[in-house]
Amino acid sequence: MNLPNNIDNPSEWLVHNVHQIPCAETTALLPCLKDAHWCNRGEDLRKIWYAKELKAVLLLAQHNDDLLQDLACRLVMVLPEAPVVVLLGSEVGHDKLLELGVQDVWITSELTDRMLMRSVAHARIRKGVE
Repeated sequence: MNLPNNIDNPSEWLVHNVHQIPCAETTALLPCLKDAHWCNRGEDLRKIWYAKELKAVLLLAQHNDDLLQDLACRLVMVLPEAPVVVLLGSEVGHDKLLELGVQDVWITSELTDRMLMRSVAHARIRKGVE
């Protein structure tokens, strides 16, 4: 199976900072996120997704909690075509997120730009097959 043409184009990603983690902290770990579209309000995700014709949604969260799970569930329902990748600050309870329809869950500190780009590319492929 072929990878999408623009696997290395974070400018086609939408990042939502669920727990308001300082952006500088995250982009220091993953500089590629500087080029992504950032959304501060969960209720704006759908509008930005369609307006910018984006290719993936990344949810940035400190930990897996009810807020993140609720958002992931709603996002999968309102944007069924969107591949969703969750970046967590800790490793607790990621199985539930996968059950809710998220394509991938990673610990932010364990990722590199290259790994994240490949993960998003593979999430797009998996979403296309669903």
